Amino acid sequence: MTKSSFATDFKELEKLVEEFEKGEIDIEQGMIKFKKGLGLARSLKKRLSQVENEIVKIKEEFEDLDPDSEDKKEIAVLKKTKSAQK
Repeated sequence: MTKSSFATDFKELEKLVEEFEKGEIDIEQGMIKFKKGLGLARSLKKRLSQVENEIVKIKEEFEDLDPDSEDKKEIAVLKKTKSAQK
């Protein structure tokens, strides 16, 4: 499969699903399109996973820019300290 855009592959997968839902595909074409659909679904899932991982990395990289992040860390330390004192 050549590298194409996520949106293009998703539209193609949607089109295949619609064809199957209509039930107008013969058995030979159905097998070919089913296999193509599975390949598209796998590729889309892989790309989504990569994007999710990249978002996590970006968020971690810029965590220091979140003014609430330091407050959250300080609150967590205070809670641990209070628990240890009991």
